[in-house]
Formats: sequence, C-alpha cells, structure tokens
Amino acid sequence: MMAPGNGFVSDVVAADRPAAPPRPPGAPPPGSAQLETTLKNADYLLSYAVEAGIALETDITEPIIAARRSGRTVWESENPGALITAITKLAAKLYPVTAETLRACRDDADRAIEGYRWIVIKLAAIILPLSMISFIYTAISNTITTDLTAANALTVTLHTQLDTSTPPANGQAAPVGSLAELQQFAAEMRAIYSRTRQLNLLVPFMTWDPIRIMDQKSEGPSGITTQAEPDPYKLMQLPPDLLPFTKDMQVVLNKLTSVYQEDRLYATSVQDATSVIWGAIATCILPVLYALLGACAYVLRAFTEQTERRTFAPSEATPARFIIAAIGGGVVGLFSNFTIGQSASLSPLALAFLIGYATDVFFSFLEGSMQNLRGSKAR
Repeated sequence: MMAPGNGFVSDVVAADRPAAPPRPPGAPPPGSAQLETTLKNADYLLSYAVEAGIALETDITEPIIAARRSGRTVWESENPGALITAITKLAAKLYPVTAETLRACRDDADRAIEGYRWIVIKLAAIILPLSMISFIYTAISNTITTDLTAANALTVTLHTQLDTSTPPANGQAAPVGSLAELQQFAAEMRAIYSRTRQLNLLVPFMTWDPIRIMDQKSEGPSGITTQAEPDPYKLMQLPPDLLPFTKDMQVVLNKLTSVYQEDRLYATSVQDATSVIWGAIATCILPVLYALLGACAYVLRAFTEQTERRTFAPSEATPARFIIAAIGGGVVGLFSNFTIGQSASLSPLALAFLIGYATDVFFSFLEGSMQNLRGSKAR
C-alpha cells in the first residue's frame, strides 16, 4: 500500500485535470498586461531621467531599451529577470518620482490647481466681508465705550458743579470751565449717537432709536403737538445764546442729561445686539473658515513643491486634511491655554489659521493635554 501524498495520487489527479488549451501563435502570455504596464512605466521614468539630467548606469538603461525593441517577446526570453532588475533599480534611483506621479503632473495637475483656486475664492468671498465687518464692529464698539466713559464722567462733574441746594440767583456766574465742559458733554453725546447709528446698521431691526422718537414730536407755539422733520442732533446742541450763568446752564444740563440717558441706553442696547450676533460669528464661524484657509495654504504649498519635483499624486489625505482643519478651527476656542512656544501671542483667528496650516500642532497640543489629564488622575 502506498502512503498518502505519493507520486501515484498526484499522477491520478493530473490525469483527471483537463489540459490547458494551446496558446494561439502571437497571443500574449498570461499576465503580460501587467508586465507591459511595468515596461511603459519604465519608459516614463527613463524619459524623466534624461530630461532631468540624472546619470544612469548602462545595466539599467540597456535592458529597458532592448525590451522596447523586442516588444512582448521580451517576457518569453531566456532571462526576463534582468529586465525586472533594471526597472527596479531605475525606480529606486528616481524615487519619490514614479510613473504615477509623472502622469499625475501631466494629466491631473491643472484640474487640481483649478479646484484649489475655486476653494480659495469661495473662502475669500466669505472671510473677507465677515472679517471686515467684525473689525468695523469692534472698532466702533470700543470707541463708543470710550465716549460713554468720558460722558459719564462729564455728567457727574457738571452736576456736581452746577447743582445747588438753593435756587441760584439770576446772573450768578457758573464755575469757571463749566461751560466748556458742557459743550464737550454735548459733543460726546452727538459722537455716541452718531457711532451708535453706524453700529446699528450691522444689526438692523433689532433695536429702536429712542432719540429719533423723542424728536418726532415737537410742541408748537400754541401748545399743540405737531409732527416735525426728524433731527435728533438738535436735542444734543447747546443754545447759541447760552451764557455762563448757573441758572441757565442748570436748565440746559437737565435737558441734556435726560437726552443722554436715552442716548446711553440706545448705545448699550446696540452694543449688546452686535456683540451677540457678530461675537458669535467671530467666535464660532470665522475660526473654522480661517482654519480651512490655512489648510488651503498648506495644500497649495505642498502642491507647488510636488509639481516642481514631479512627485504630485492625487491623494485621499487632502480632503481629510480639510476636515481636520475644520474640526480644529471649531474647537480651538474651547481651549483658553492654547499657546505656541513661550512668548508667542496669537489672536484666535491667527491661531485657527495656524491649526489649519499645521494640523500636527493641534494634535500635539491635544496629546499633551491628555497626558496632563492622565497624570492628574494618577495623582
């Protein structure tokens, strides 16, 4: 009895298997399509080496050139391994340039740069208006806050100087400098009102203008209330014939103070409305957009370097980088201790742009935060 797996069993199995049909004359051998592609890739690499002036040994170039002359029959020759060895040496010598990257630089680079261009244009069309409005909002709001501080101080000073426990006599002179301070107070009121109206354009229909409502009605000579042409600024102006007497200035100051209270309420209401709307945009939306812009800057820089070196190839990592940048820009505001180095001080938008450009910075920060958290739990 013969042991299993001996030659007898193998002969029986081979006898039962149908014989492979003969290959027609001139037909390519099995697997020659892949080998032909390999040879075409070698042609691309060889042409690139010639154009780039890269010196190659004859044991690399001669087998490839001879193979192109022989065509498909080179794979049926006695020593096709020499050709494979030559192609392998050529690929290793030119790496990271490959036939795939050479084709991509020729066929896909224009389409890729067109796509990047439209991404940058769309981001810029959103970022530039929002950034300009955010800058304008911040500048006007800060100026209003400064003017309110000065006007409040002037109000206290003027009332301290002019208010008396007994009615002042006619012709009693006002303290020195009080008239100039009253004029400055009126000027501050007008400046606050003017800037508040400008700021209100950024949040239309959210706040009402009490000064305009106060001026919409004026009392005529006969005591009948009539509709007048709105001119809110006239409520904040001093009478042209005002003299530096305490009694006259008290009357004007009381009227201005009443108007200033409405003016201040209008200013603070508009500041609150704009801080809610545009503060949310500057905190939640703009960082994401700037992070995406930073990712665009990195991708374009890498694209330029890769096309110059003929190493560009479309990659699924590019869309993933934009997604990571958007996530990083969206959550960077959650970390108040995000610092770069020991002395660098960056605005939130600049930080979001940096995260989009160098996502590894964000991941390094997250990893460091996780290590600190684990260390605190261990203690």
